[in-house]
Amino acid sequence: MDPEREEWKKKDGVWQKFAHKWRNAKNFDQEDLSGLNIVLAMPELSRDNSLMVRSCYVEAEKLVWKKALSLPEAGVIVTGQPGIGMIISLFRYVFAETFVGKTLFLWYLLLRLLNMKQVVLLHVRCTDLLFYHDGVYHPSRDAIVSDLPSPGDGLFIWSLFDLDQNEAIPQFAVYPQCFPVQGPSPNLNLYTWWKKRGPYYTVFPLWTLEELDHA
Repeated sequence: MDPEREEWKKKDGVWQKFAHKWRNAKNFDQEDLSGLNIVLAMPELSRDNSLMVRSCYVEAEKLVWKKALSLPEAGVIVTGQPGIGMIISLFRYVFAETFVGKTLFLWYLLLRLLNMKQVVLLHVRCTDLLFYHDGVYHPSRDAIVSDLPSPGDGLFIWSLFDLDQNEAIPQFAVYPQCFPVQGPSPNLNLYTWWKKRGPYYTVFPLWTLEELDHA
């Protein structure tokens, strides 16, 4: 990153190792996820440290790419049917709804984009992280949206964010040079950017019994 952009500081070694691993993964489908919960503060993904990729994740990834390349000034909203958490609990799975389906797709998309050497801005738990070409950065207290580095001519920064109902829209997330991909929130006040950019909506189906059995 441009050394003059001192408003963005490099994160600690854990995040740098995480980004390096996924940017350089050779066999993406066979990578061990054992360290993912440490970095992302997520619960254990599975007993064998694997992540079940639903078919709708693959289709949604293709759709997101299509929209990003054809309408980079828009964005994508990931929605789905309610009640997944209740269904999971009935089958005695330990995942909370927050980490199943729509939100988990954003983590899957992050790993895929890193593996494709993309520039990604991630907002999670009131924290902004910028996965740039030479490392992972976080903004200083004085950073403003215009301090975001340029991804290059004709390119954009992927902006992935999933907000709690009490959070405000991150100032960096919907900056014009970013392509937003947002998970849903019960707070209607977090939807204001949709009116300006006209994002595309994609809806995830409920989990099937077969998917629950394999989860």
